[in-house]
Amino acid sequence: MIILSGSAIEAILLDRLQTEAAKARLSSKAPREPDLARWDLAQLIDVTVDLWPDLAGVEKLSHSVRGYRNLVHPGNEIRTGLTVAREEARIALEVLNLVHRELS
Repeated sequence: MIILSGSAIEAILLDRLQTEAAKARLSSKAPREPDLARWDLAQLIDVTVDLWPDLAGVEKLSHSVRGYRNLVHPGNEIRTGLTVAREEARIALEVLNLVHRELS
């Protein structure tokens, strides 16, 4: 559920930024890559919050989900020592709901 929540958050942020693509590319947080679809989740989060500062709560929570989502790579799980249980999955789903509410 965490991986799906992280992917859905990424899709929502990308969709929102694509509606303001020129503005997104000019953000001080924007990477050099002009194709928004090539930005990673961390970059999408940072640019979204740069353009809409009132979403600071979304930033902190989304970065947390991003960290857990990266556990899809077994090496990351071993290196970080993070584990995922039902509670983390529920939190990721609630963050997804929050992002959806705030950006819809």
